Amino acid sequence: MFQQLELDFASALASALSEPEQADISLMCASLEQHLQGRSPHEQLRVAGDAIKDMAEVCFQRAELMIQGWEERYNSEGPVLDEDFLAGMVQQTMFLDVSDLCRQPKSRESRQGFTGVPVDSVVGEVSKDAVLDFVDELESGEAVALKVSHVEDVGGMGGRDL
Repeated sequence: MFQQLELDFASALASALSEPEQADISLMCASLEQHLQGRSPHEQLRVAGDAIKDMAEVCFQRAELMIQGWEERYNSEGPVLDEDFLAGMVQQTMFLDVSDLCRQPKSRESRQGFTGVPVDSVVGEVSKDAVLDFVDELESGEAVALKVSHVEDVGGMGGRDL
């Protein structure tokens, strides 16, 4: 009788370890109770400890599968693929030789440019002293404008009719 119960529990445990998502823990507990009947208390503790350890392993594997399925389903970064899966479809670097598509520009024998004929222009040479005098005039004009702007009576101007 012990032999048959042992086989029932052992076969249930083996199938649970091979397919943890299909395991029925309550059925395993019931078969464990039948498996422990008629044994000495010391042997019951030893066998039950080993059986509980194996059932905990089944629960662990089932939880791992559930978490893995949840992560695959709700992964915000998309599906997780092995590197080997895309190896044939992805190219890391690319080189394109376009030297055959480019040609050298044709040389122009008649280049347009200076013909040697003088043209009326506003461009000419100016001495350094003339430029400095011009800058001084600009700066003195700004100073005069600032002096006038500080002495204006803006409030008095608002009352006049224009």
